[in-house]
Amino acid sequence: MLYVRVVYLPSRLFPLLLIFFFFEISTASVAGTKKTKLKDVDVGVKQRVVIHFLTKEKVLPDEIERRLKDVFGNETRDLKDVAGSEERLSWTLDPRLQERVVIQFLTAEGAGPKEVFERLRAVFGKSLPLSTIQRWSRQFKAGRTSVGDLPRNTNRS
Repeated sequence: MLYVRVVYLPSRLFPLLLIFFFFEISTASVAGTKKTKLKDVDVGVKQRVVIHFLTKEKVLPDEIERRLKDVFGNETRDLKDVAGSEERLSWTLDPRLQERVVIQFLTAEGAGPKEVFERLRAVFGKSLPLSTIQRWSRQFKAGRTSVGDLPRNTNRS
């Protein structure tokens, strides 16, 4: 059973603060919210995720830039433009979405699902299940830009 304790605060500002707090939460447009799809994530944010991942793999900056150009082509941004702290990245993008970006990038480079799985585990200390990475890799190779669920038939007749 769930018990909720109500605390009365004699301040007149408290109701205003509550309203402001809940309004901010309901209108926040953070890139990592549940509604965000991979195809909606800005290319610069995707590149920042990849840069952080490759940096943790101890890849040299020149090599990172070359690999970004190979995958992103004309949309590649300068490393200085997309650089940002890992903390800031975690504010803007859900960790699961970050994993999707890395899986999409490594698949585009030609890495197989098993290799992607091992690299994610080596860098982050954990990984999605191999079966999920295999499914997403297949979908990315088929040209999908996002790996969310496909629309389902909702006829209930």
